Amino acid sequence: MLRLAERLRRAPSQQWFALIGAIDQDPSTQFLIGTGCDYRPPRSGKLTCFANDVLGFYWNNKGQLELTVERVA
Repeated sequence: MLRLAERLRRAPSQQWFALIGAIDQDPSTQFLIGTGCDYRPPRSGKLTCFANDVLGFYWNNKGQLELTVERVA
């Protein structure tokens, strides 16, 4: 069943439920967030994070995580 919906994930090239970041919810700025992630955004804007799932199907997800963001000069 999940295989049929793979192309519908918000970030189709990434794994299911991977933590993804984007600037201003712009899909062209999506990046994978993981341990030791060092990301330099292409522009300023609001950081949005989400689990890589199909839009409209977040209702059945459970769990939590802690994300630390550090601004470096």
